[in-house]
Amino acid sequence: MGTKISLLLFSLLAPVCAQPPLSADSARQVQRLLEEAPKGEKLDCQIRTQRPFLDFAFRFESGYIVACPAKIFDGEASRLGSFVRITPENGKPMFLGEAFAVPAVPAETRKFNDIRKVKSYLFISGVFALGEGKYSVAVLVGDNRGRYVRKEWSVRAERSRAERSVAVTLPAGTITPMAPKPWKGERGDSPSVARLTIVLDAAPMNPYSLRLRAWDRALLLDSLSSVLTHTRSHSVRVVAMNMDQQREIFRDDDFNAEDWSRLATRLRDLELGTISYRVLGRQRGWSDLLLNILTREMDSAEPSDAVVFLGPTARITEKIPAELLPRRTAPKPEFFYIEYYPFWLRGREYPDALAHVTHALGGQILKIHSPGELAAALKKIGEQLAGAN
Repeated sequence: MGTKISLLLFSLLAPVCAQPPLSADSARQVQRLLEEAPKGEKLDCQIRTQRPFLDFAFRFESGYIVACPAKIFDGEASRLGSFVRITPENGKPMFLGEAFAVPAVPAETRKFNDIRKVKSYLFISGVFALGEGKYSVAVLVGDNRGRYVRKEWSVRAERSRAERSVAVTLPAGTITPMAPKPWKGERGDSPSVARLTIVLDAAPMNPYSLRLRAWDRALLLDSLSSVLTHTRSHSVRVVAMNMDQQREIFRDDDFNAEDWSRLATRLRDLELGTISYRVLGRQRGWSDLLLNILTREMDSAEPSDAVVFLGPTARITEKIPAELLPRRTAPKPEFFYIEYYPFWLRGREYPDALAHVTHALGGQILKIHSPGELAAALKKIGEQLAGAN
């Protein structure tokens, strides 16, 4: 089994931001591996399942999380692959797969630390979309040393009582990969502003989670694609940040279609990363991050016409003291916050740190729960900017 898993890994060398369907040949190999009696060394990782939930596009999302102790890779660069078979009741299975690069531990770190005693974990996740119905799921995770672990379970995708009026966008018994819609460089007609800055808050949908899962990345990239497609500007600056890690993870002052995959890779790498001990010692480092982004925007010789914060409501709800915020010296940029609230937080919509900043700078907070509300928010921003120019 070990050699077969290694060969499968090399068939998935291209980095992707969501699990793509496997070729017919790879699907047959995965099917055989799932049916074989256990052979070879076991990969010491745990597979945790994710119950289906109705998402932003009114599909059921389901998936899994794989947790591997960092020490099992001995500090060496490795490859890890996840392969999944989803079978609807009375239907044909779909096979998905994805490969991950596990970075080597720097030589300086290995020099002063015993890798065998490291207690941190490496996490990867997989996600797929479902219509209503019952499904069986089987996952096989392996590495380039031929070690593997597998798990099988059943899921049922069904609307709750509160969701009965929601029209699910996938037919019952349907499976599709959760690949976000890529942005191909298209923008709205008749640009009304010179420059727009989009600050993507690379945070998980669940504000109580600390890691960016596959379903979180899909939501972020789908939303960003919609904003970019409907943007009426000559150029766009895209900044992605993570307040838990207290750092910018991406910045491009002239974002175009070629930069899309680079951003997707940066988001994907967040799940593999860990939070530095320096971050743990700086409880308000998130405010320094925001202040730096705001200062660069407002002190620019050619400021953007508008800055749009985009992302799920954050778990950080503190305010930045007003005296620390940069002072306006010009009417531009205008500030907007498109704040996504998952349906399970309805009725518990409290201002987060970005909402406080947007309000303090005289901006608008546009709360969204659905794609229709995102479209309405984008229309409102476009009309306001067109009227101001």
